[in-house]
Amino acid sequence: MLPFDLLEYDEPERIDRALGVQPKWNAWVELHNLIAAAESVHDYGSADVLRIGREHGVDLQEAFAAERRGLYATYLDYCLDNGDLAGHDRGFLAHLADTLRLSSSDLKPVHERAFGRTVSDVLSDDCVTLEERLLLYKLQHTLGLDPDLADATYETMAREKLLVAVTHALCDGMLSPDERREIETLEAEFGVKIPRQVEALLKQAAQTWAILHGTLPTIDVGLRISSDETGHFQTPGIWRRLNYARLRILLSAHRAWLTRGETAQLSIPSKALSGRRHKGRIVVTSRHLLLVNTNKELISFNLT
Repeated sequence: MLPFDLLEYDEPERIDRALGVQPKWNAWVELHNLIAAAESVHDYGSADVLRIGREHGVDLQEAFAAERRGLYATYLDYCLDNGDLAGHDRGFLAHLADTLRLSSSDLKPVHERAFGRTVSDVLSDDCVTLEERLLLYKLQHTLGLDPDLADATYETMAREKLLVAVTHALCDGMLSPDERREIETLEAEFGVKIPRQVEALLKQAAQTWAILHGTLPTIDVGLRISSDETGHFQTPGIWRRLNYARLRILLSAHRAWLTRGETAQLSIPSKALSGRRHKGRIVVTSRHLLLVNTNKELISFNLT
């Protein structure tokens, strides 16, 4: 009936067999098998614990503490896998804990682990329904957990789950609008907020995505451009002519970086520049890069 396999008794050593002495372990085996074979709570109890202990010369109220907690934890997991600790299950668990002489301090880590396991199951599908929230609230009270501890357990595990989603979204260094909405949906579902420092990373990643994939701003660049051309950006700037042959020589030492496209740490060497400096405006349109000096002289580079 119960989710326990029967244990096998240990064979005594030859000298113990001659003296009629059984291994201490067999005391636990007998108690375990009695409970495992029981059809109801009326089939075992405290009297059996005292009897078996007396027959084997073992204090089962003190010995095999880990095994006693493990048996209780196994049945608690079984109950949670098949329901929500209804009245019958609660009564069975209470009787089992009393029979196994498990104190509240013995049960505390078992109950906390079971609650954490349930929280993990609730969060596994990235959706927390009203029924699941009520289940967690019920378990918190049924298992006698400290409310602050239960809340902290849920919040910690929910935030960890949320941060895993954030990590996956940021693996390419960018955050698309769809990824942002997914994260916001998880925040609302789980009822937790992303830490401030992580929010800053999300904002930066969203800006990176917008630069590469987003819609460019439209501005009046103050120049006569084609009717099918749109102004996007302008800034004050200084420029000089570039000697490409000299630049290739100067950057030859960094050929591996260039091949991999790792150019963020590189800059144009001053020795590759020639001619006098020009000062004016740098303008970007949908079709051209325009350099406009203070004398209104314009140099145009096609972008398409």
